Amino acid sequence: MTRTRGYTSVSPPISAAASKQASCRPVILRPRSRRYASSGRWRERRQLTHCGSLKRTAWSGVTPVAGTTSPSADALALSAADRRDRRARPDAVLTAIADRRGFIQATCETPEIIPAADAARWAQTQDGDFIQYNCERLLGDLPGHEALRYVHGSAGFYGVPQGALTLADAENLFFTMQDLAGPRMLEWGAEQFAANFLVANLPGATALPYPDYASYMGQADIDASLFLHFIGSFRFDNGVYARLSRQVIADLSAG
Repeated sequence: MTRTRGYTSVSPPISAAASKQASCRPVILRPRSRRYASSGRWRERRQLTHCGSLKRTAWSGVTPVAGTTSPSADALALSAADRRDRRARPDAVLTAIADRRGFIQATCETPEIIPAADAARWAQTQDGDFIQYNCERLLGDLPGHEALRYVHGSAGFYGVPQGALTLADAENLFFTMQDLAGPRMLEWGAEQFAANFLVANLPGATALPYPDYASYMGQADIDASLFLHFIGSFRFDNGVYARLSRQVIADLSAG
């Protein structure tokens, strides 16, 4: 956890045993190549799908919740060259910090914050028994779900304005979901659901535009991203993490 100007950026905690295999490393700035790199981990690799093979109609007919922001269809269609010109700085993050609004990394499947009931219906269409999907399928059973929001995002990179969330908020969510999902709430992956839910329900929260902020899942077009979160299951694929890390070190060493 780091703090900047009263702002908290949070990475999910992991056990000492898990950290031996997949530790969460700090965000690394690449000033010359304009990319940031982060790493995390993912247990259920078989349930991850390369975003390039996913249809962008997953949220068809869903209207973003008022007060939230999300990438437009035009933004998603920009060429890589246009995106590189536009992304001289991580403006989406800097703007959220300046406005004291929560933010979270989105995914290609869910590029925006939507009503919780819509997220539950979407989760029902997804295969797999990963705890995050199971929790998402239960969103419609939460008390007062009509007023709740959600985004199927990534806990690998999110920020919360100082004082916007308390430990009680997380505990209340945990015990409420435990009543619905049972002891599986203790499984790794439930914390990502919690981050998605808690951030999405902050006033004015924003989902960071995809693919500017993305997770590395083996895709070839890494230049389409300003920020890459390296999920543990893919961190060593194709030597990309090591190569980018060497470039970051070189950039920083050059001043």
